[in-house]
Amino acid sequence: MVTVLHQEVTELELIDHLKMIVLVVRNLSFIRANEHHLIKCTKLIDIITSMFVDLIDREITFNCLDIITNLGKHIVLSETNCGKELTECLFGLLGTADTEAVVDQCVECLRRLSLSAGNEEYLEDVREDDIQNLINLLLSSN
Repeated sequence: MVTVLHQEVTELELIDHLKMIVLVVRNLSFIRANEHHLIKCTKLIDIITSMFVDLIDREITFNCLDIITNLGKHIVLSETNCGKELTECLFGLLGTADTEAVVDQCVECLRRLSLSAGNEEYLEDVREDDIQNLINLLLSSN
């Protein structure tokens, strides 16, 4: 139990609150007019990327993936607190994806991250196995 403003809150309730907050940010990230405002919040981007990398919860992870994908063309990995881990996690998720939708989302996220000129060093450090896995997925997809 955690006490928040003199009210006892369980860990499950905190996770539910976190899910709702991430969902709201996710929904806001789908609106093009919000991109500039969201990307200016560097702490928010750091928190979202950290939650994605830490794989706290499946729902949170996929909502964070949506946010990162939507804002990816503006994200410079060297300016985040876990740029290298983010790319590793994306390729890890890509390799273990259980649906075509997850594969498509990971590929789209990587595509958008590759648009930013400052991300080459992170994308050039990708392991050969991950590149081969990506090629195989692309060749086998429709």
